[in-house]
Amino acid sequence: HLDSIDGKYPISNSCGQFGNNYQDYECSHKGMQCPVESNMIATAVLSGKYADSSLHHDYRPNFYCGPDEEFTGAYDPDTMLDVIGPFANSQGRTDVKGCCFWGRGALLTKGTCMLGKLNHYLGKEAANSGRMAMFPDVDFCRNPEDICRHIKRYPTIVWDIAFFEWVERIQEYDDGNFNYQLALQQFVDGGMQDPSFINIVSKIVAKGSASAEGTIPFSQQKSNHFNLLMEHLQLKDPTPLVTWDTSSGQRYIPKLSTLVSQLFTVLFLGVPYLFTSL
Repeated sequence: HLDSIDGKYPISNSCGQFGNNYQDYECSHKGMQCPVESNMIATAVLSGKYADSSLHHDYRPNFYCGPDEEFTGAYDPDTMLDVIGPFANSQGRTDVKGCCFWGRGALLTKGTCMLGKLNHYLGKEAANSGRMAMFPDVDFCRNPEDICRHIKRYPTIVWDIAFFEWVERIQEYDDGNFNYQLALQQFVDGGMQDPSFINIVSKIVAKGSASAEGTIPFSQQKSNHFNLLMEHLQLKDPTPLVTWDTSSGQRYIPKLSTLVSQLFTVLFLGVPYLFTSL
């Protein structure tokens, strides 16, 4: 839980935070998104280092979804007690029916569209269609919590799905006003001094739109981390790094924008979140 209402965290944040409705995310290819089933039941599972309760900022309850409750209340971090009674999230939801598509993994991959794409390309749908699948027994639509539950079986799953989303959604982003690839090149050509680029990419990552309004979680932290990475790797110097083509033995100089794009991937995947499931 990150999105508070009057200082309290609605339990229905599992349906969406910061103005989002995760179960309403639509794909351009309609048949690819996950169907929303009101009888789905899931409870967020903490994994890896986040399973250590001593690291938690407080005791905010895990996300869950289920069909039985008409309203779910909220959590008060000041009293550390539940608030009983209807308590709406930022989109007016007071229940958690069909709200099982909250963020999971290193990039907090969320929503019916992206989880549906994961299922189509990497998960059980791909396997059932006779195609190669990285996670043939993971149904990202019916059981999205398997991302966290199967981390021992698939140790890199939280990173694999994050890289998939970054390549498929962030690097290809173009809404007619903001094109990630062009903006990245302009950012690099301008000496990587414009902080608005990081903020806009943060909006795309967190809210799905370059023009989204409102607060972006960890936006300043991302900017600080990027500057530290650039200084540590000495990439503020316009001279790009030299690498070698191992097949030919010839050296070549990669585009600095490519290196910066890779740094952005590390930046957004590496920001420490309080929980694996948010």
